[in-house]
Amino acid sequence: MKKVLIAVAVLAVVGTAYLYDKQSRSLDKSTEQALQSPELAYIPADTLMFAGQLKPFPVKKYIKLLSQNKASYEQFGLMVNELSKGELVRQKFFVSLLKTYNDTLKSPDLLMQNYGVKNSFKSLFYTVGLLPVIRYEISEPEALWKMLSKAEEESGLKPTAHTISGVEYKSYAFYEKNGQVFELIASVNNGWATLTFNTPINEQKELELALAINKPEKSLASENTLNKMMKKHRFDATYVGFFNHVTLLNGLTNKDNNHFNQMLNKILALSNTDLDEKELSVFREKTCQDDLSQLVSNWPRTVFGTHQLEITDTSINMKASMIIEGNTDLMRVLAGLRGFIPEHLHSADNKIMSLGLGLDIGKVTPVLTTLWNDFTQTQYQCAPLVEMQTEIAKNSPMMTAMFTGMASDVKGFSAALFDFELSYENDQPALKKFDSLITLSVNNPISFFNSVKAFYPPLADLKLPQDGTAVNLNEFVPMLDMFGVQVDIAVKGDNIALYSGAIASETAVSLTKQALVNNGVNSFSLDYKKFFTSLFDVAAMANQALPEELNSLKETDMRLHFLMDYTDNGIEFLSTVDSEINFLKKAP
Repeated sequence: MKKVLIAVAVLAVVGTAYLYDKQSRSLDKSTEQALQSPELAYIPADTLMFAGQLKPFPVKKYIKLLSQNKASYEQFGLMVNELSKGELVRQKFFVSLLKTYNDTLKSPDLLMQNYGVKNSFKSLFYTVGLLPVIRYEISEPEALWKMLSKAEEESGLKPTAHTISGVEYKSYAFYEKNGQVFELIASVNNGWATLTFNTPINEQKELELALAINKPEKSLASENTLNKMMKKHRFDATYVGFFNHVTLLNGLTNKDNNHFNQMLNKILALSNTDLDEKELSVFREKTCQDDLSQLVSNWPRTVFGTHQLEITDTSINMKASMIIEGNTDLMRVLAGLRGFIPEHLHSADNKIMSLGLGLDIGKVTPVLTTLWNDFTQTQYQCAPLVEMQTEIAKNSPMMTAMFTGMASDVKGFSAALFDFELSYENDQPALKKFDSLITLSVNNPISFFNSVKAFYPPLADLKLPQDGTAVNLNEFVPMLDMFGVQVDIAVKGDNIALYSGAIASETAVSLTKQALVNNGVNSFSLDYKKFFTSLFDVAAMANQALPEELNSLKETDMRLHFLMDYTDNGIEFLSTVDSEINFLKKAP
């Protein structure tokens, strides 16, 4: 009976784990529907890059928010004005299109009028070989043709009409020399507008793929590429994309006869010089093709996408990430470098800015040694790799032990500025508020402090109490009085904390409840409004003028938080944006 109960318990655990895994890797219904888009069948599986808004993106709301920030379009307008000084027909053509875009940034109501789109629409960007392709849902095609006609009139550039398999498109030849023509291509078909190029290095078949007339043999849809990617990384379909490292490298080395490789070879042939081809030739030898292909398989692509995006009339709230996908075994080695990031650095709330570095100093030499051994002991045949191996083999990572030995107990460093304010009394600037916390996370903090304070003689008599009682640092570092700030130092849990101010003091106490675990690599946060307001105050104190373009940032109620970590999936970068936009606030 006892054995039966144990067996039931094991089956229950396994079943629960299976169901959890199935649930965690499933996609919500709206994302699944977005991945059924027929347009994905026209995107080559070996595209170098893809970026798409597979769910209707609220562009009008987004532009409306941007339009409130004059700096966003005034700077762009200055660039357009500079470009408009050119006399070339093709330059005038593109300047007209850029002016139209800038006008739309000022007034989102022009979105439909200029581009023929609804307030929300889907869009795609990808490559066919080296041809960039932009496609977007269009509800009023005449708006696009009207915008292009305006550019034609202002530049004198005339289009040529074409038809392929019943699909009409216009071409604008803005470069022509020795029979080689470089054209901008525009078409509208099945409710989608397409902008791409026709060049001397592509053939008609690539143009037909770019215009979504024909489907590639293997596509993102047929290979289920996006579905797998979004399940693996928990992306939604609002915005998602990737860079394909394998396609890029195998195309460069001639290992894969893909569209990118074919077009690159034509560029080399048209360059009228064998210099580039000679430089690539060594990497196109069979030995290098195989070795480099094996190397890039450890880092196959960089993926990015949103996990959450909410845009209202007054705010943008987003959580997104970018992951450099890495070999799982390799990532587990790199994960040994992870250090400690305190809890107050896990968000951008209630602070002006913060910075955290998680690094297990004691693991640096072992991790580097493992990576060094793996690279130098691999049997490569590719000459450049063999040469690199020889050079790297001369520098053993064991040398780093000399520098990391004393700090081997250190797990991380952090700094947070919670509050800052200057006051002016008798026309003299003074520090009114300074609330900040700096921590050094380390095993045996008192022992570590006693070993390093010898490097700064004024601290020789400073003894840190084991119970966490604070000691005023000004008594030992009188220079702090010159800045008008009182700084305390104390041991808080497994951290040496230097702090000033009420918020910092309270946060330092919270460190005592946090275990010194390796939980991250890097953290950064910035509150735009608080930071730039303080920056202008400091600049005024120093009689330094800041660019006028930064003025609007003082009214930008936006918080940015960034985390970097090593996981089984790769090197992950997670960004969170939380904002309430109100650029139109006017001074009384």
